[in-house]
Amino acid sequence: MSRLSLNQRLLEAIAARDLGRTKYCVSSGADISITDKYGDTPFHAAVWMKDPDIVQFLLEKTNVNPNRKTKGLSGGTISSYISGVSYHHKIQGIQDTTKFFIIGKALEGIKRIQGGKRNDIRAPITVQLLSDMISCLDKFGNTPLHIAVLCGHPISIVQLLLERKDIDPGETNKSGNTPLHLAAKAGNLEAVHLLLERTDINPSEMNKSGDNPLHCATESGHLNVVKLLLEKTDINPNETNKSGDNPLHCATEGGHLNVVKLLLEKIDINPNEMNKSGDTPLHFATKGGHFDVVQLLLEKTDINPNEMNKSGDTPLHFATKGGHFDVVQLLLEKTDINPNEMNKINGDTPLHTAVRYQNLNIINLLLRRRDLDPNEVNKSGDNPLLCATEGGHLDVVQLLLEKTDINPNEKNKVLSIVLFRMDYLPLIQ
Repeated sequence: MSRLSLNQRLLEAIAARDLGRTKYCVSSGADISITDKYGDTPFHAAVWMKDPDIVQFLLEKTNVNPNRKTKGLSGGTISSYISGVSYHHKIQGIQDTTKFFIIGKALEGIKRIQGGKRNDIRAPITVQLLSDMISCLDKFGNTPLHIAVLCGHPISIVQLLLERKDIDPGETNKSGNTPLHLAAKAGNLEAVHLLLERTDINPSEMNKSGDNPLHCATESGHLNVVKLLLEKTDINPNETNKSGDNPLHCATEGGHLNVVKLLLEKIDINPNEMNKSGDTPLHFATKGGHFDVVQLLLEKTDINPNEMNKSGDTPLHFATKGGHFDVVQLLLEKTDINPNEMNKINGDTPLHTAVRYQNLNIINLLLRRRDLDPNEVNKSGDNPLLCATEGGHLDVVQLLLEKTDINPNEKNKVLSIVLFRMDYLPLIQ
């Protein structure tokens, strides 16, 4: 008998809770330390089958490590599994981390059974295992319903849970997330649809960060979930969270073009809405370098491309800081963009910003604008050339000195700084 076949027979023996066959396979050379792709060993399977005799037999083997971690939902140890063997008798006494692990494993097992993967180590799991743990909470306050919708388990499991009278579909975890929040975040369209059919669900409920399910769906870019949520008349598409972000902010920050497009089609969406930091959706899109989203926003005639946030930055400042050449180029093509716009806090123009970040390509791009003033000074009295010199950016200094419209008096200041530094003697020569 091949080793592979013997190992498979060992798993089958454990699944059948057959101690005799298990002993025979081990004595014949089956490998009791093998793992599946989830990190589970035959010992895990024995514990899951709640067979104390097989567990005891395997524990007596020197090559069984009872502290071995799996790759499952919580990284629980085998010892954690042992504490859950008699879960149906003392479920409330099991530690939260173990509860979370067991619930997750139960759901995974049911999923594999329904998927026909009966040779998986954890496949012999029954729905009863899940039913006995309905009231369990993990250390994050998640119920089995939270875990089922988040992990994308079969919709039949979600239905099974929702059919129980003792299930609260609006239960919040420690972050204030309901199952609907997590389903929206995970893009679990079927679960979202099921939950929205419930009359005891508040589709606009906010978590502790002030996010509602629509925030979660837009942030993750799940277009179909966003569509479904927007069909609800009691969902406000302009609702802001505790940071002042609305769903459009969330979608633009993530660069989710189709979601942004969908939201902009709503006539009651304000594309210039500022969050508590003064950032508009255009700020978020330029900061992230999301070219297509920036392009889409700029097509809106009511978008102000020169809007400043509370730190004094315009979208052009953000794109320059991030080194997003194509976005800077796109913004500069707008005739209503002011390339000399000063940050209201420090007075830096986008050129100052590009110089500080030593982005030669963007500096060149900015210098092509005929209406750009390369001698503009900030609130410290420094123009871009002085900023480059004081920062020791030789290549930037050389580039700026090539501009014929640089003030010669500023060149003298630069020379003084260079002489003082003595680091750039080749430049003087």
